[in-house]
Amino acid sequence: MDQSRASLRVLCECNNAIVDCPTHGNGLTTKILCGLAARRFEFRVGTYHVTEICTCLRRGYLERKHSHDETYKGLWIKQRGNALHRQVTHAFRGWKELSVCMPIALKGETINLVGHIDAYDPDRSEMTEFKSTRYLKWRQKTGKLPHEHHVLQLLAYYTIWTGSYGFPVKSLSVAYMDDETPPVPYEIEPRDMKDWLATRTIALHRSVVEDSMPEAEPGPCCIYCWFKDKCASGVQSASTCST
Repeated sequence: MDQSRASLRVLCECNNAIVDCPTHGNGLTTKILCGLAARRFEFRVGTYHVTEICTCLRRGYLERKHSHDETYKGLWIKQRGNALHRQVTHAFRGWKELSVCMPIALKGETINLVGHIDAYDPDRSEMTEFKSTRYLKWRQKTGKLPHEHHVLQLLAYYTIWTGSYGFPVKSLSVAYMDDETPPVPYEIEPRDMKDWLATRTIALHRSVVEDSMPEAEPGPCCIYCWFKDKCASGVQSASTCST
């Protein structure tokens, strides 16, 4: 069953949807930007992505229930990081961009937790998650890495890869990079997260099905969340929140 939601809009400098702007919405620009704004993972009830589970569940719920506007400048900046990420994973000598799935039994039905592993070296049994960022050297000096949700994401992939597929993993690392600095790895201690992942996936599934917003999980990422205003207002369903 498809998850009903509005499409993401790309806004130009005039604060209009770029598809409707006579100044910025030429055919070439519109086609490219709308293509870049397309989601890699299409929301479906019963299928949830690792990135939804390893961050605030309320954000995951609101992301499924609402659209958010993206400025075309912000979208373009994001694509620079995505391009760097693609180049690095392409250069990796091993298995890359591996689709994974962990089925979760739930009272007569099965829901799925899915994701994509960036890189796995079968010769060394090493798993790496690449992350592009800004001001990497400054983040290193101030001890701001690795981010907790990135660690949880990597541990989720470790759990699915070893538990659902039986592949060995001896070492894990989150590797950060920017446009001036090649990947800097941070080693992570392996830990099985199966119960934690199942509990959170079931919680998000019930929230989506019952249209009931999960409890907020405040953290340092809240300031960057597209839904911070909706979250603070305590909106409970799509029908009471503008998109």
